[in-house]
Amino acid sequence: MSGFSISRAVRARGFTQLSTIFGLTFLLAACVAGKTSSPAAVPGAAEAQPAAGSPSTTGMTGTIGASDTAVAGESPAPGASVPTTAQGLRLVLRSTAEINAAKQSSAAIIAQPLAADLWQTLTIESGSAESAGGSRFATAADLDQLKLSQADAFTLGLQNATANLPNLAAVTHDLTPHQIGVIQSKNEETSRLLLAKDWASLAHELDGHLLVAVPASDTVLYCEENGTQSVRTFAVTARDTAAKAGHAVSPALLRWTPTGWQSVLVP
Repeated sequence: MSGFSISRAVRARGFTQLSTIFGLTFLLAACVAGKTSSPAAVPGAAEAQPAAGSPSTTGMTGTIGASDTAVAGESPAPGASVPTTAQGLRLVLRSTAEINAAKQSSAAIIAQPLAADLWQTLTIESGSAESAGGSRFATAADLDQLKLSQADAFTLGLQNATANLPNLAAVTHDLTPHQIGVIQSKNEETSRLLLAKDWASLAHELDGHLLVAVPASDTVLYCEENGTQSVRTFAVTARDTAAKAGHAVSPALLRWTPTGWQSVLVP
């Protein structure tokens, strides 16, 4: 909301009485008076500035027992021109809703289902690891230009997406009962789930009861599945985090298995 205050000043002009004396025996006096006014800014008056606000953000690698605000992730600017380069390919996770919306403008985007409502899809990024730029979904025409098969593009995109991410062991830790772990950074974090084998060690520590979620492009949540209430609490946290995210992905819950991720139904 913005408010603007306008001050009005009125300036009055008066005309003095004029006298003219003709001859020596009579006096003729004429008086003319008038007033005019016009709006003007009062000198020195301050004009109110539009109120501005943005959601607070925070970055972390830690634990939460309730919902927490997610850092705003990068999101493609509408119509942004991002050049097609092999170095810019990224394999990331996006929701069915976002994939369907993207197909409205380009039916040839590259995407494959993973689990729940999550799809692995190729994007093309500009910028570098140190300086984020724009992004857009990759299309079949991009792969033709790069002379890459879809399989090769997925392999290269995953390598590019995870090259600058710290090892999973460096950003996860042991959980106490009912604790939720958070992996959060300025990078695209969803790609971590595409390295399912990397999660085997953590899953083993949790007796195979590992749940994860990617509510935002820069956030991964994880916890131990320990009964119905733990699943419900985790689902609420994932949903709340997605609702506050700059670039939401999905509140869907996934369960780790030796053969890959499995969708979890919230009881």
